Amino acid sequence: ESEYSDWLANLELKIDFKHINFSINLKGAVAIYEFATMQADGWVKYGEELPEQLKESKSIFSRLRAQIYQLADNRFKYSKERDWDDMKSEVENIYRKYFTYDSPEVAFLINVFKEFPNSFHSAFRFISENIKGSESENDEFVGNALAYEFLLKEQSGITQRRNLEKASIGKIKSDLFKYYNESELQFSDYIKRTNERFETYIGKIDELYTQKENNFNEWFKIAQQDTNAFATISHEKISGLETAYEQLLSLKKPAEYWNKRAIKLNQEGKVFLKWLVLLVLFGCVTLYFLLWLTPEGMLLSFITGEASAIKWSIVYITFISLLAFGIRIVSKAMFSSFHLARDAEEREQLTYVYLALIKESAVDSKDKNLIMQSLFSRSDTGLLKEDSGPTMPGNIPNKLTQ
Repeated sequence: ESEYSDWLANLELKIDFKHINFSINLKGAVAIYEFATMQADGWVKYGEELPEQLKESKSIFSRLRAQIYQLADNRFKYSKERDWDDMKSEVENIYRKYFTYDSPEVAFLINVFKEFPNSFHSAFRFISENIKGSESENDEFVGNALAYEFLLKEQSGITQRRNLEKASIGKIKSDLFKYYNESELQFSDYIKRTNERFETYIGKIDELYTQKENNFNEWFKIAQQDTNAFATISHEKISGLETAYEQLLSLKKPAEYWNKRAIKLNQEGKVFLKWLVLLVLFGCVTLYFLLWLTPEGMLLSFITGEASAIKWSIVYITFISLLAFGIRIVSKAMFSSFHLARDAEEREQLTYVYLALIKESAVDSKDKNLIMQSLFSRSDTGLLKEDSGPTMPGNIPNKLTQ
């Protein structure tokens, strides 16, 4: 989980304790941490009654373990590279004599410390520094040690040292099996937790798959319903359009006829209107001349009751009657033309309204018959008294709408 997990995995540490013939290369923070933990826990077993020279070994492994934990926890004093270099230099320092807790030398030195505390310093110095001096001094010291072993072979510590070495080896094996068993337990626990997480993920994946499948099926069902509804509506609209198109084809010519007929009748009505205006103007002018410009002799003849006055009266009345009749006929023809033009326009518009209603499927058979009778029945011209248009026979609208 560390932010620098790749960098931690590439850490390297070479431990070379030549004074006890111990050398090991560790790679990766995990391996270094496990080794430091094993050594720190091993030194704890000796308790606090250790010589100062050996307490340094206990302290160095504790600090190494703490340093690895801090690096993994992203806690640095300066930077991760500098902190690790300082720790590495301290462990690999050839001038500092560190011991592993399970080495025979440690068991021997602790025994000397307990039995011959005054001789511990010399023994520690001999093991850790090999008595740096002249070769004669070394040889003399070895000769004295051999003489001591020969003279005091009964009280010699060789057998004891061998026993200590055996005990140390046994302790190493015991610790090895202990850490092996702990590793097995940790590995088994890790495998178990991994399997549980895997089963959990599988369950979540199956649940997600089921949910997505249900969502898809529900969406597909709704989409299928919408598609079917759209197809039904489209089919109905297409059928309506086909019907409207067929009706349009059948009613297109009548609609064009009514359109042209309305234009023609409007033009005729305007012509009759012009004639009506001319006749009215003509009548007004004539009356003006007859009433205001009549000779005085003609007016006196009316007073005296002469026969010529009666003749001119008959002529005048006849002229006025004919003029009024002409005006009446022209006005009636004018109004008839405008009326028929308006009727043709309404029939044309009714035709398009009928087609729109057919498109929307809002017309039943009875309404179709009524509309057809309205479209094709004869119109009242207005030229004859009580002129009316009879309705069409019932079978003709049925044939037109089929």
